[in-house]
Amino acid sequence: MKRWGFFGTCFIGLLVGALSGSLYSGVKYLSLGSPPARPSSSSALLRLTDIPAAKLEEKVQAAVEEKIITGAVLWVSSPDAEPFVKAFGTNGQGAPLSTDTAFDLASLTKAVVTAPLVLDLVAKGRFTLETPIRHWFDQLEGEHREITVGQLLLHTSGLPPGLSKRFRTSAEASVARQPLRYPPGRRFLYSDLDYLLLGRIVEIETGMTLDEAARKTLFLPVGMEQTCFQPRFTPQNSDGNPRSEVGIFTPGTVRDPLARRMGGVAGHAGLFSNATDLAAFAAMLLDGGMARGQRVLPAAAVRYLTDPVAVDPRTYRTHGMDALSA
Repeated sequence: MKRWGFFGTCFIGLLVGALSGSLYSGVKYLSLGSPPARPSSSSALLRLTDIPAAKLEEKVQAAVEEKIITGAVLWVSSPDAEPFVKAFGTNGQGAPLSTDTAFDLASLTKAVVTAPLVLDLVAKGRFTLETPIRHWFDQLEGEHREITVGQLLLHTSGLPPGLSKRFRTSAEASVARQPLRYPPGRRFLYSDLDYLLLGRIVEIETGMTLDEAARKTLFLPVGMEQTCFQPRFTPQNSDGNPRSEVGIFTPGTVRDPLARRMGGVAGHAGLFSNATDLAAFAAMLLDGGMARGQRVLPAAAVRYLTDPVAVDPRTYRTHGMDALSA
């Protein structure tokens, strides 16, 4: 089966094609615990193999013209053709975008950095998807102590979407004080706090900051030269200067308020990149974890990162990406 990858970066965020709909392969599971169940019908998932590049181009152009977004970069690739790459619109301040424009990736930090690093550690036997997070955070009490790594990855921990107030101590201590919305494992609720904690687990296990671990394990091997936290971009490479509760953003400053309070490096947000680097990341996943002739991620880690699992009757997730949310 031909496999395609699609990544488009937008001023209001980053649109990522549903990888789970085009990444099925014959890779077998390694010892990571019970394999995730596949959806009963793959037709329920968006399959970009069915959408011509010209149609995607038309949709993105229409979004710009209708002022849904100010600009975007579209990248469509297939195994038997040159990539289709095109920039649309402006950065919101009148400067036209180019195909190498860098963007604040926001929550794509979860899929491009945090989940791959966690699953890499799982595949290497450092811990399992069933390991309770009290292993790293002994300040947890009550049902919080039963939350597992896998539940954080799937957003079924029961933690609320975010922190409602500024934290005065560590971020994880503040998370520990947040009441659970649901018992762990009961249902899906998207939460930045899940990946904030996962980012801290990566740092504890590797002895590196999250950005250092990402650079060593992912960015350098894959060749993602323009991908980083805390960038120093010139104004024409920024995504504009939107206002926030702390005033005017400077180019390269993360917009997520929680990530910003954490110094710009967090497991849920803070990453900056461009379409070229994201295409390289997608190609690595499509090649089963291989890039530039070397293994970047174990095949089993890639499978868990890209295969969907039902987390409730209307929602499919992978261990790191959205597949189909109600």
